This record gives sequence, structure tokens and C-alpha cells, in this order.
Amino acid sequence: MVVIIAAMLYRLSLIAQWLVLSAICLMLFTYSSPRSVSEADHVRAYTRDIEFDYISWMLNAVRLKIQQGAAGAPGYLSRESSIVAVTDYVHVTQQVIQNEDALNRIYADASVTDKAKASAQIRSQLNALYKEQEALAPMAALAGYAVTVVDPRRSFATYAVLTLLAVVVLWGMGLPLLTALTHAMSAVSTGGFSSFDASLAAVPGWPLRFAVMAFAFLGAVGLPLYYRVYRQGWRSIMGDEELRALVLATLIVSMLLAFFMHHTGGESRMTVAGNALLMGMSAQTTTGFSSVPVAALDNASKLVLIASMAVGGSVGSTAGGIKLLRLLLLWRLLQLVIRRAAMPPHAVAELRFGGRVVESPELVRALLPVTLFVVVVLVSWLPFLALGYEPLNALFEVVSATGTVGLSSGITAPDLPPLLKGVLCAWMPTASPQGWVDAPLGMAGPEPASPQLNSYQIISSAPRAAARPRRSARAGARAPRPRPGPKMRS
Repeated sequence: MVVIIAAMLYRLSLIAQWLVLSAICLMLFTYSSPRSVSEADHVRAYTRDIEFDYISWMLNAVRLKIQQGAAGAPGYLSRESSIVAVTDYVHVTQQVIQNEDALNRIYADASVTDKAKASAQIRSQLNALYKEQEALAPMAALAGYAVTVVDPRRSFATYAVLTLLAVVVLWGMGLPLLTALTHAMSAVSTGGFSSFDASLAAVPGWPLRFAVMAFAFLGAVGLPLYYRVYRQGWRSIMGDEELRALVLATLIVSMLLAFFMHHTGGESRMTVAGNALLMGMSAQTTTGFSSVPVAALDNASKLVLIASMAVGGSVGSTAGGIKLLRLLLLWRLLQLVIRRAAMPPHAVAELRFGGRVVESPELVRALLPVTLFVVVVLVSWLPFLALGYEPLNALFEVVSATGTVGLSSGITAPDLPPLLKGVLCAWMPTASPQGWVDAPLGMAGPEPASPQLNSYQIISSAPRAAARPRRSARAGARAPRPRPGPKMRS
């Protein structure tokens, strides 16, 4: 009996200890903050519940973006409705700017004594324009997104259709299903991985090899162009400068390779022409398939391949490199510099591309990746030179890795020093910064909306204006925060 009572008392003491410990912890956690001593702390005790919560605001914004993206909000507007909404908003915004300038001139004019009376009519017009601008802002923001931004679901659908078509074609031409699937996915993604050790050289027959490279070429074309073809036909992309540049660059590289390979090799002309075209397409599309060993090529052919791999394919495609769009901009800039040198000192010449004037900030954003690409290549090239590798072959490996190509001159191997393996792998995840230029220039985006207002002008004016309507400090009216507008189905 005594033992039972002692055990019960022991358990009660443990419970009491836990209760006391819990009470102490509760007091410490509840009353550990210092008492407010400043006047601001006393005020915040009453305003804390209504203060702006930045973290909650950011999380709510992210949630709304995810919801809009999942629902495909831009798809509710047809292209015609998008153009009308953006055009109306831009027109109203121009009127607001003109009236605000007139209002500022009145208040800056010292000869006007009664400024309120002189500006009454302008302020009344501004108030009406602000209301109209506030009503158009939600639709303009949505329409500007629909016009200027390519729907990622369309790009994914295009990519999936190309891959499925490649599988069907290669399988139908005689490749086993698994081999056809491997080469189709590798071709459309411009990955260049092959289930054969000899890459395309082991693929039976020239028709199959060219079929694989044909789908690699299609992957190097901007995916938004396929949607334009779907909506408006093939003629709508005939004037696309980057597409024409891709075809021309592939032909030039292939012809140069055929010339050099013919003078250094002993194969027939047809074999040389076929290998040159395959290698030229592989380098220009940054796919990485090969029909001949790169190590067996002469130095001139390697130099041509290096230049082709560095340039790469189109913006908005699966290809790597600096992209042809940036090369075209450099060419236009060089033409402008030469033309200005022959012009009178007071003459004005503007850089134009895609039917519009390219402003300096857009040009800097477009050409910055070119500079970064060159810097990365030079920095990555130095360790190879320091370890005694042949300069041209080392440069080939670095450009191939930085452009996510995969062709190799023979240096990249399992016995490559770990430092050099790390150098080659370090830049691959950042080797395709195409998003830095897609939106400002719009070459991979939608076709021009109309002769008066094209997609490039919409990009440069509508989204920024829709985000925050302008308001004069003296207008006496404040534009309310835009609210979601009605949704329109196409």
C-alpha cells in the first residue's frame, strides 16, 4: 500500500513539474518582448492591424499570377479585341499626356494670375480622361499581355506536335520505335544525343540522316512562327528576317565545309556534300549530331563550325548560341556606323529593325548577351591553354559547351581533368539567355497587328502605361486602382 501511494505521489510530482515548466515557458514566450517606449511604438499598437503587409501582398500577387496562368486569362481575348483594347488605351494615354503638359505650362506661366480658372477646362477634361483610362487599364493590361507574350502552352503544343511527327516519320522510314523516339526527341530539342556511338554516321542511309536533321532544323526555328503559320498560312513568315538568316547561314556554313572537306579529304563529291550539309545543319542549329569525326576535319572547317555554333539558331527556339537576331542587330549597327561616317554632321540616322526604331536601352539589352558570351568563352578558354591543349581544339570545345552544342574535337573525354570538366559544365545552364531580348524586339512574337500599330509599338507603350496610369499633381483627380475587367471569349 505504501509503495502504491509513493508511486502515485511520484507521478503527481512529475505532472506538477511539467505544469510549472509549461507555465514558465508560456510566460517567457508571451512577455519576452520589451515594453514599447517610443511614441511610434505606442502609435503602432493601434495601427499594426491596418499597416501594409508587404509579404502577404507579394504572396497574394504570386497566387493571382498562378491562377491567371492556369486559367489562361489572355486566351479569353481574341487578337482583334486585344488590338482594339490596346489601341484605345494608347490613344487615351496620349490625350492624358497632352493635357497634363498643357496644365503644367499654365502653372509654370508667371503671366497667368488665376491659374485655377485658366486650367478649369483642362482639369475637367483630365478628370474625364482619367476615368476612361482607369476603365480601359485592366483590359489593356490583359490585351497587351495577349499581344506581346507568346502563350507557353502554344509553344509546348508546337513542341509536342513536332516531336510526335518526328517519331512517326522516323519510325515509318525504318528506324526501330525506341531508336526513332530517341532521335526524334533529341532532334527537336536540339540535344544531339544518339543511341549510336558513331552518332548519325551509324544511322542507315542518307534519307534517314537528313530526316533527323530536318527536324533538328525545325526545332531551331522560333516556335511562335508555327502558330503564325497555323493562323495565317506560310506566306505570313516569308518576310521573317531571322528565319531567312537561319536558312542562309546554314547554306553558307555547309558550302564552306564542303569546299574545305573536298580539298583535304579523298571521298566522293556526293559524300562530301552530304556530310558538309549535315555538319553545317548540326552546328547552326546547335544540335550536336555528327556524321564525321570532328577531330578528322582540318583547321579551317573547325573554325567555320566554331563561328556557326557561336551564332546558333532563332530566338524562341530550342537552339543555343547567341541567336541570329543578335547577329542581325550587330550587322544593322555596323551599317549604321558606316552610313553615319559618310553623312553630314547634323544629319540624323536611326537604327531600324523589324519595321521600327530600336532605342538605345533595347539595343543594350539585346547585345549584352553577346558580350557575356564572348567573355565566358575567353575565360573558359584560358584553363585549357594553361594546361597545354591545342588552342583551336580547346576553343572548339569551349564554344561547343557554352552554346550547348555537344560536338567535340576529341578533347572532351572521361580522362579530361576534373577542373576542365567543371569549366565546360559550369556555363551550360546559362547558355541560352534569349528571354533578355525576345520581348523588347518581338521578332519571335506575334505578327504586326496593323500598319498603324504593330506589336513592337504595343510592347514599347501599352504594358507600361497599363501598369500605372499617369496623373498630374495639379489635376485634382486621382485615378483609382484598376479592377479586373470583364472577360471576353474569342
